Amino acid sequence: MTIVLFVRAVLTGTLIVQSDLRQSQRRLFALVTGLVVAIILVSQIRPPGNAVSIAALSFAMGVMNTTIARVGEQAVNIGFVSGTPNRFADHVALAV
Repeated sequence: MTIVLFVRAVLTGTLIVQSDLRQSQRRLFALVTGLVVAIILVSQIRPPGNAVSIAALSFAMGVMNTTIARVGEQAVNIGFVSGTPNRFADHVALAV
């Protein structure tokens, strides 16, 4: 489930970056910040299950991966483990 959410998050992040929205990077960082803050607040009120926390953090990590894919025109390699699902979702988003 976490891999599916990660891929879905990369797909979402790539679609936001490729859209004509101005300041798409800020929107992505705001989305990641919102997810992390929501998990922190919810866990302070009532600890969610581990599955919920891991799912939300997996989605946030996927979105965050789309923010660091390039520095100018130079592509940045992401970690070995998350690189393949990231590139897969990125190609799917570009095909859409």
